[in-house]
Amino acid sequence: MVAYPRFSHRPQRRFNAGLSLVEVMVASAILAMVATTLVGVFLQNSRYSYILSYRTQAVTTSLSILEQLRFRQYAEVADIYSAGAAGSVTVTIADPSSETGYADLVLPVNVLDDTEVNSSWTNTSIVVDPDGDAPRLPMRFFLHLKRNFSNGADKIDVFEVVLLYQFKRSGEADTAWNTGNVRLIVPNLNIM
Repeated sequence: MVAYPRFSHRPQRRFNAGLSLVEVMVASAILAMVATTLVGVFLQNSRYSYILSYRTQAVTTSLSILEQLRFRQYAEVADIYSAGAAGSVTVTIADPSSETGYADLVLPVNVLDDTEVNSSWTNTSIVVDPDGDAPRLPMRFFLHLKRNFSNGADKIDVFEVVLLYQFKRSGEADTAWNTGNVRLIVPNLNIM
């Protein structure tokens, strides 16, 4: 004889597909912790982006000045060097607020062959956001000029130009200057 499974004619109980109050509260607490962490990360990134925009503008302006010095001929740099304490170089910086879009900046030589000849920084303010009403970025520059010359077996005749720059973000104390430098070598190609 074959045994057949017995089927119950009782209706099966269906469970209600809902969440209990405890489950909802635990899920809400987890969501609140994750959201708080994400908001904190977003605010930190926003603040860091703001700080980097000023640093980027300061570095870009300094490299622009140095690039203009790079295009000077060796003889022009030698004339500035020979002028001693009276030596200075005029460069152009971007200034969207002026009619031409540029402004001239006169940089005196501050240190000549490791000897300080002028202790004052050259002050200016740079436009960070030309389309907005953002405050201008206060900057100042200090120019070092050094001649490296050797007439020995290895003939060397180069000028080392170091441009120290400082910038201060808006809202910082007067003594809170951020400092950096950019360097350039101007060789005398006629000596080779």
